[in-house]
Amino acid sequence: MRIARLLLQLVLLAVALLVGTSAAHAQITVQPETQLGRLDQLRGVHPRLFLEAAQVKRLQAGRADAFSAEWSAMLHSAQEVAAMRPPAYKSDPTQQSEHAWKREHGNQLAILSFAWLMTRERIYLTEASAWARAIASQSVWGIDSKTGKPIETGLVYGHLLLGLSMFYDYAHDDMDAGTRVIVRDTLRSHAAGAAGRLRQGTWGPGHALQSNHTWVYATGVMASGLALLDEEPAAAEWIGLPLAILRASDEMLSPDGASQEGFGYHQYGVEYLLKLITLAEPLGFTEGKSSWWAHTGDYALAMLTPRKAWTKSALQVDFSDADRSPWYGPDHLLRWLARRNQDGVSQWLAGSLVSAGVGEPVSPWLALLWKDPAVKPVSPEHTPTLRHFENMGIVSARSDWSGDEALVVFKSGNPIGDHAVRLHRERVHRGEYYHIHRDSNHFCLFGGGQWLIRNPGYGRWDTRFHNTLLVDGRGQKGDRDPAVPDEWPLTEASRFPRMVSVSSTPEVDRMVGDATAAYADDSGLRAYQRELIFIKPDVLVVVDRVTADQPRVLSILFLPETNPAQQPDGSYLAEIANTRLRLDPLSIEDATVTLGVLPLKARNTRSPSELATWTLAKKAAQWTIVTALSWSATSTSPRQVKLEGTGANALLRVGTQTVKVNLSPLSPDHAKTSL
Repeated sequence: MRIARLLLQLVLLAVALLVGTSAAHAQITVQPETQLGRLDQLRGVHPRLFLEAAQVKRLQAGRADAFSAEWSAMLHSAQEVAAMRPPAYKSDPTQQSEHAWKREHGNQLAILSFAWLMTRERIYLTEASAWARAIASQSVWGIDSKTGKPIETGLVYGHLLLGLSMFYDYAHDDMDAGTRVIVRDTLRSHAAGAAGRLRQGTWGPGHALQSNHTWVYATGVMASGLALLDEEPAAAEWIGLPLAILRASDEMLSPDGASQEGFGYHQYGVEYLLKLITLAEPLGFTEGKSSWWAHTGDYALAMLTPRKAWTKSALQVDFSDADRSPWYGPDHLLRWLARRNQDGVSQWLAGSLVSAGVGEPVSPWLALLWKDPAVKPVSPEHTPTLRHFENMGIVSARSDWSGDEALVVFKSGNPIGDHAVRLHRERVHRGEYYHIHRDSNHFCLFGGGQWLIRNPGYGRWDTRFHNTLLVDGRGQKGDRDPAVPDEWPLTEASRFPRMVSVSSTPEVDRMVGDATAAYADDSGLRAYQRELIFIKPDVLVVVDRVTADQPRVLSILFLPETNPAQQPDGSYLAEIANTRLRLDPLSIEDATVTLGVLPLKARNTRSPSELATWTLAKKAAQWTIVTALSWSATSTSPRQVKLEGTGANALLRVGTQTVKVNLSPLSPDHAKTSL
């Protein structure tokens, strides 16, 4: 009987393991590294976070020449922080709002601490000590917004732990005894709690290895372990776990250099990945081995708007959860990439951002730390104007590198990237989808120094906020309004959108995306391909081919920066600052054109706003619609595009130039044969 019961238990265990492997994804947790290189050689040595004494001397020696600009920027920020009051918290920490503890407080303490290390000017030690005591005096750094109870997790912990750790390391022999005690004890307490939560995973069980949350939190824990190396028995584990997370994350990074979280979170995440890498260097490790690091400088170049239009509030492509303004740098990140890859274009781009004064210097000390003056800047003028990030299915195409160029950005690929799903499916965590929009076959257009066809901005995930297709008012899988089921956990049968083809010549760029798999089977959609034809420098033709199981309302959405007005010839014209945009439905047939305004609710600290909409709609089982967009200065008229012929032999004519286009409908079984 006991044997039978034991056999039954073994069978049940095996079934549970199989179910866990095939369905309950994202439960994998990373185990701490135990071989920690030169760790013992760092005991009793200060500084040991990010740099050692020899590097401090080298940077001090370059203050007047090779690093003068970086010194100036770092000291300017330090002086600004020194003139501020330290953070003031309520006496009862449980009464704080969840946003009372600011990430910026950790950033600012880091700046003051680094300035003290490099200059030994007493003002920075005095102010850093005051900031450190203010932060360390609080027993609670985070409140769960649902329960109102203290929590030992979240982004704020990464920032505050890092700032306190840098202060404790850099001012170790200089702070007064009382400050040392409170900072040491608070750092130990919070780091122990944070390490315990990190051991479990990012949010509950499992590590989200492609999430900025994981990297920020891990950085705070690792810095704490290094700061308390001489006093805390658990320090080695606090160092080993983030090191293991860094290595596991490195394996999953997109080989093409792109990010599923958008360029804003790319900056945030890269800063903290690089902090982890730099913290590991004194241990004797050289991390960052993924090919992602060789190409992510290209991603930064591709996601920045034409440089003559740069402003601090309109610098970058805001795909996924991003804003048009930068969050972290990105000049200091480009300095590290230029050094790592001996990449003159990244060095040029970093210098250009600094010269234009459009970056966000949250951590200016990192530019000083990471810049290699031996890498000479190289203009991107000989860089291809089209960049296809194949793993993520993102294309960035420019008319030229003059600084006044037009820019088209198109997206149609696996939302998390083929690499992660193909090789690391069991490690993909739901949290890695948090900043992904439902935007397959979505594009944006920048021309004449302005955004012409826009992205909705941060937090507007649903399909109806993007330049793509709705079927009977329904969007893509994962939509919240109306609710459309997604496919989670990932299974072997999961299908994804894809970029079908991309080609570039000096005159014309073409890109074809297939978003069929982005729509739920019960939507009735059977095929959806979009081709963008960029006739440089000022015409973009959009060809949408849609097939459904029966006549359905098919709506093609466009979000112009401002609402256009209909013209006598049937086209629509919008004036956006100094640029005129023409929208021309070339194969309208019995479809309808609707102008509207889509309200946007506020998200985080962002204000509510409205989106202008221009929608083409038709009830049909098959529909091929061709839309021409062209732009010019307001003093002239945009070029007109003409469509000639039908089917596979149709032609687009722009002046004397002709481009062949295939308007043949897609078959109803397209999804089965092509995906």
